[in-house]
Amino acid sequence: MSKDRRHLESKERKPADLIGQHMLKKGRPIVNSLVQDDSTGNRIETVEDYLREVLRSSTPITQTQASERRKVVQSYVLHCLFNRNNTHLTLSAVYRDVANPYNLPGQEPLKQMCMSTGQVGFKKATRGEVEATYRMTVQFFAKMVERGLTDKPVEIILRNHNRNRTMFLDVLTGREGARVRKCVTRVTDGTRLRHGGVRPPARRRL
Repeated sequence: MSKDRRHLESKERKPADLIGQHMLKKGRPIVNSLVQDDSTGNRIETVEDYLREVLRSSTPITQTQASERRKVVQSYVLHCLFNRNNTHLTLSAVYRDVANPYNLPGQEPLKQMCMSTGQVGFKKATRGEVEATYRMTVQFFAKMVERGLTDKPVEIILRNHNRNRTMFLDVLTGREGARVRKCVTRVTDGTRLRHGGVRPPARRRL
């Protein structure tokens, strides 16, 4: 076989190889060779036949279906912020990528629902009262049960220490939080500690 003929054959095989590698990266079925028969019995000899067989055998899916197929909910994280003038509860879902086994859990949190005392009818200075935290916590737990967000483990992260935090824990350990309490696997204190730094801003006064 002459050198020119070998060069010509390698040049003809190169586009098919590149197309096959591209389809393999996309997760689509590919044809092994250009000289085999397709499903209809016709012989595949050109790149056009190769592409036609690949497109016919592949099943197109939407971007939403692909993202749902790759990710599954592994756990939930409930962030609780107890300020002097308000209380904020935020529930986030931790997803795990099924297609990528090296993707560690906890890298892609996505907010599911959030609530503050202002959303349950309290305004201005009354948002920092204990009654506001109680009513808001009860409604938040009821929504979690209604939306089916108690089917996975739940981690609770508490921030700041005051009477509103005590009221939240009382609701969690009481009758109103029985459904959510069964899913709780860890309770963490995420209160920030001051260590050096610049002068803090003036405290808000109502």
